[in-house]
Amino acid sequence: MATVAGLASVERINVTPVKGLALSNPAAIELTRAGAKDDRRFLLVSEDGRLVNGKRIGGGLGLARAEWDAADGVLALTLPDGSVVRDEIRRGDPTVTDVYDRLVSGTVVTGPFAEALSDLAGMRVRLIECQEGSWATDSRPATIVSRASLDAFGGDGRRFRMLFEVDEVEAFAEDAWRGLQLRVGEATLHVEGPTPRCALPSYDPDTAERDRDVLRELLAARGPIDGQPCLGVFAEVLEPGVVRVGDTIEIG
Repeated sequence: MATVAGLASVERINVTPVKGLALSNPAAIELTRAGAKDDRRFLLVSEDGRLVNGKRIGGGLGLARAEWDAADGVLALTLPDGSVVRDEIRRGDPTVTDVYDRLVSGTVVTGPFAEALSDLAGMRVRLIECQEGSWATDSRPATIVSRASLDAFGGDGRRFRMLFEVDEVEAFAEDAWRGLQLRVGEATLHVEGPTPRCALPSYDPDTAERDRDVLRELLAARGPIDGQPCLGVFAEVLEPGVVRVGDTIEIG
C-alpha cells in the first residue's frame, strides 16, 4: 500500500450499542470482521418482527442515548426527559430479523427496555441482541464518508450516521476508493460501492423534526449514483484491528 500521509485521516468515529439511538464518538474502537465491536449490538423490531429504524419511523429514536457495559452485561438508556433505564441484559427466546435483506440471528431481551423504547418509537417494540459475529449497521459492516462530503450537505455527520468520518480529502474523494484496500490504524478495509441514503438525514438530530429534504438535495447536487441518492461508501473488514481518531489512512 502507498501511504498518503497527511492526505486522509480518521477525524471521527460514530457508534451506538442500540441501532437508531444517538451516536457516541469514542477515541478508539476495536474493528472486527462484523464492524466496530458492540456497535449496533442491539436492534428494535415491531410486534410483527420487522426492523424498526429511522427509515421507518423518522428520527425520534435518536433523542435517546445508550451505554453498554460489556464487562457487567448492563445496558443503560438515557431518555429525552433525562430519566435513565438501566438493567442487566436478560435473554429470552431466539429470533431472526431481516436486516437489509440479511437474516440476523439474535435473542429477545426481556426487562424494562422494550417499554421505554416503545414510548419513544410510537409503537410496540422488542429489543433484540444480535448474535456474536453478526452486524446490524447496514448491508456492510463498515461505512466511510469524508468531512468535505458532509460539509457539502450541511456538515452534520449525525444525520448520515457513518462509522468513519475522514478528513484532509476533497468532497466525494471516497467514491474513487471503490475496489481499493485501505489501511486504517491496525485494520485493513476493502472499499465497496456507494451508500444509498434513506429519509433519515432529513431529520434534525436534536429535535427529531423533519427540517430538510436531503434526498432531493443529494440528487440535485450529484444526480443518482447506481440509480440512487448516495453519500459515502461501504467497506468490508479484511483484517481486524484497533482504529483510533487521528490514524492516517494508507490507500493502496
